Amino acid sequence: RSRSAVGLEAHSDPIGGGPPIPAEDVAMMTYAMADGFALAQILEPEDVPEDLFATMLAVFFTGLAVMTREAVAQA
Repeated sequence: RSRSAVGLEAHSDPIGGGPPIPAEDVAMMTYAMADGFALAQILEPEDVPEDLFATMLAVFFTGLAVMTREAVAQA
């Protein structure tokens, strides 16, 4: 998780600033989503397609980018 947080912080400049949520928290959120997704695949493998994880992350990071842009615009 700490390496994920460092990576998030390193890529904050292209969108004009860091997210309004600490990078460590974002890393924990993605870790929790991955853990839950893995559990769902174990419990209901026929209902949880592999590519759904990528879609979930895309939705999450798109929302985070929007939040970041809004925070930068309000600053």
